[in-house]
Amino acid sequence: MAAAVLGFFLPLMPANFGTAEILGAAEAAQVYEEGSLEEAIVAYHVRMNQLTNDYLRVLLSPDLDSAQLGLPADEASCEGYVSTYCLAVQLSAELTAFESAMATRLDDFDDLKSELQSTSTSVDLQTAIEAAAAQSSNLNEQLAYAQDTLDLTLAVYNQIQTIYPTHLEMQTFIENLSVFRDRLAQVRSSLEFYPSKFVGVSTARCQ
Repeated sequence: MAAAVLGFFLPLMPANFGTAEILGAAEAAQVYEEGSLEEAIVAYHVRMNQLTNDYLRVLLSPDLDSAQLGLPADEASCEGYVSTYCLAVQLSAELTAFESAMATRLDDFDDLKSELQSTSTSVDLQTAIEAAAAQSSNLNEQLAYAQDTLDLTLAVYNQIQTIYPTHLEMQTFIENLSVFRDRLAQVRSSLEFYPSKFVGVSTARCQ
């Protein structure tokens, strides 16, 4: 259940970028800043998915300590805690790094230059202006997707954190009902050996 639960948006995925690749914070930041636009976008969503699944594995573990669901004594350090607050801290830091890299790209024409150079026809000023506007629109759209990803991930994670304990209680309840059903069947099987009526007696009542 934990694996790849929350991989919501993976737009513009390049064929040479493996989504199964494990990305650390430093590696992801490097891709945001130095990779192509497509690689940066995919790296962000893969990284967000990995962080969330790390939390889910602990949250859904049978060894989970209820104290891990609370707020840390030092809010600057969430190590060992899996509350929605702590996940929000990590995902927000990732979003900030991604937004910073995208803001730099808005003023950087390397991606646009590469795109224009890949065309076989000559490029006039009007075409360059239109391409720059399209790149700016695309970046702003991806930033909106990034924010939506964070909001939706936290909303779903918070629901899982709230509902999962109830799910476990219902599982225990169903298991207990199954045990009760089996034992009741055993009692019924034992009673089948007793006659349903008393034979050769003057009354059906116990004296």
